[in-house]
Amino acid sequence: MRKKHTYMIIFLLASILSSCHEIRLQSPPPFPTETTTPQLPPTPVPLVELISLDQEWNQYINRKHGFSIKVPKIMYRWDAVCIPIEKDEGIVYKPGPGYVPVIIIDGNTRVYITSETVIFLSSSQIDPTGRIDYPNDQCEIKINTLEMLWNRDYSSYIWDIYIKEVESEEALEQMVDNYYGECFSVDEITPVDGKQYSLVHVVGDQKPAEESNCLLRGMYIFLYSRELKLAATWKTGQSIHFLSYPDTEGYDQEMYQSFEFIPKILEGN
Repeated sequence: MRKKHTYMIIFLLASILSSCHEIRLQSPPPFPTETTTPQLPPTPVPLVELISLDQEWNQYINRKHGFSIKVPKIMYRWDAVCIPIEKDEGIVYKPGPGYVPVIIIDGNTRVYITSETVIFLSSSQIDPTGRIDYPNDQCEIKINTLEMLWNRDYSSYIWDIYIKEVESEEALEQMVDNYYGECFSVDEITPVDGKQYSLVHVVGDQKPAEESNCLLRGMYIFLYSRELKLAATWKTGQSIHFLSYPDTEGYDQEMYQSFEFIPKILEGN
């Protein structure tokens, strides 16, 4: 009887040890090895940017209108400052040369690239080059504004870029009417090597100059992207608008070569 009792105790101990061993063999649940990063909302792309490229140039990007262009940081003007001169009748002023920062002002369908400041003289006889000494009683330097640009009576030292979304080549005709006049029309549209746009040629009534009532005077730029359905035009005339130094070739050509159409982004997107 004592032996039987002993066997039962041994059996119970063996069963307990066996179950404990089975418990130890169970592996704990694995810890996660990867961490999940919360998804942040995408950063909105700015509609307008002015990026510094170097000491001389900025890159202007306007995704609302759909174009980009290199713009100089400063420009030389013959009428940048007011120079006082003593005369018998008192102090008078004449425009003097100097450097002025370049600004870009968005006017909805127009983008103006021009100098930050402009001079207002009391005399109505002002030489656009500032090289003729007209006597002026007063001289005031003002910061350019959109309203001043709308009402300006000059075409020097400025690019007045008219940019528009056009659904077809026929829509270019309306753009020509709005900017150049209803008597003008689209002539040839010529692709430009290495560029994603074409040159649009504008013509008047094609009569001799002495007989024409619709004559396009001065040079102009008219670019059209069929792919992006965008067009831009501005008058350049015969002069350089953005001088780097006196009597130099200036910045105009490099600005023109840098112009590119880009996809538009609607406000609020």
